[in-house]
Amino acid sequence: MILMATLALAVIGGLAAAVGAVLIVGVIAAVAVGIGIMLFPKLHILFGMIFALVITGVLEFFFYFGQANWLSSVIVASMMLPALLRLLGMSQERDGVSAFAAILVAYIVGLLASSVINRIPVPQVIVGVRNYLPYIGVAMLIVYGGFEIGFVRKVLRALLFIALIQIPVAIYQHIVVGPARVAMRGAVGREDEAIVGTFGGSIVTGGYTGEMASFLVMAVMFVIALWRERKLKGWLAAVFSIALLIPVLLAETKIALLLLPVLSLIAFGSDIKKSPATAVVGLIGVALLMTAVGGVYALKYWQSSDQAASQLLYSFDPDFMVTPDHRGRVGTIVHWYQTNLQEGNYVGALIGHGMASSLEGSSTIGLGSAVRQFGLGLDAHGMSRLLWDGGMLVFSLFAMLCVRTIYVASKLRKKDSIASEDRAGLTFALVAATSMFLMLPYQMSVLGGSAMQFVFWCVVGYVEYMRRACSAAHKSEERSFGFAVGCRLASQRRMLNSK
Repeated sequence: MILMATLALAVIGGLAAAVGAVLIVGVIAAVAVGIGIMLFPKLHILFGMIFALVITGVLEFFFYFGQANWLSSVIVASMMLPALLRLLGMSQERDGVSAFAAILVAYIVGLLASSVINRIPVPQVIVGVRNYLPYIGVAMLIVYGGFEIGFVRKVLRALLFIALIQIPVAIYQHIVVGPARVAMRGAVGREDEAIVGTFGGSIVTGGYTGEMASFLVMAVMFVIALWRERKLKGWLAAVFSIALLIPVLLAETKIALLLLPVLSLIAFGSDIKKSPATAVVGLIGVALLMTAVGGVYALKYWQSSDQAASQLLYSFDPDFMVTPDHRGRVGTIVHWYQTNLQEGNYVGALIGHGMASSLEGSSTIGLGSAVRQFGLGLDAHGMSRLLWDGGMLVFSLFAMLCVRTIYVASKLRKKDSIASEDRAGLTFALVAATSMFLMLPYQMSVLGGSAMQFVFWCVVGYVEYMRRACSAAHKSEERSFGFAVGCRLASQRRMLNSK
């Protein structure tokens, strides 16, 4: 079948080239490349990762090609096909529906049902599907792709490599792009708004600096976890940790100061009883990193303690306004509560107003349906977008997915049977899922940017993959034990019969 399809594409492409239909040739070439990638799931995962975390942001930031996000969505959405095909062929191996699958299906159904009930326009449905669903393919392919554990470990290591790529890109943006941005007409904020690594955004209005910083903090936690599990030498872990925070030092990203202590305690707090010496060394290292980041920010951006407190706490002010039409992070939630629950719109509060209804900057649909009805500034962060688009139902399902991932990762890494590298990987998954869950009322990244969406669903898929692997190993041990007991009983019966 594959050979016939390849021959058909070759014939059609040859005829199109003969008559000068360049567009058709390009489409056929893209289809051929896509089929080739899908035939090799490992290549598919790695190509999707590089495109989502590196290529998309570079195209968007340096070349003003925001449509690269759509290309990234197509690549990762296509991961669903091989995952579903393999899942259909696993009918004999399945042992019921897992909580992961149940929550995931309910989340998707909730989003689609909200859109149907609210009768949103078809273009808005398309944009909403593009925003919410494609990156689920990453988790599905990791869970159901049939990968061996060695490859899954390499996927996490590849994320660490991409984190290191941010360093030279951020330094270039600090030296070249930032100063040039100051002279641009309409530029918003300081020159450090241009330090985004490969996470994309706009040179003029600012990029995803906070997303880059939070990803790098996660990477630092991964490095420390690898050192704790003796998979990385101490001096190398120290060099990597310091180097990974260089982009954070170049740009004022206050979220890093909040995440470093919180994620450190979550990742290594349990080690205080088990291995006090290792825990103390690790926590001292994190404290030094925090001191370095805070010291640099104080020298570069904060002239007084009052200004530092203001910069750190304004996000929690319900009366803060970014612009006359856009509320702060807390104010956005207050506005949702007043507009829906306080005004008696309980259906809207429960199921939302349909996918992409809170968007206001889409080049495809312009303003979403909820924005046209309730005004600007609805999607300040991931929590507000979920509440407006899918209501409390979809928000609760997404939160359940995050909490389950955190719980399972925390539980699995405590098992003695887990390999040391997998324990480090589960620690990374734990801090990544925790970070993105905590940042729902702070950032849009887990639902907006291609890079963090990929990381989130990769982590969700990795934890479910590890859970299934541990469950399969446990059942195999039970079968082996049962077989051994059965053989022993049969032997004893034979001995009794012979007597």
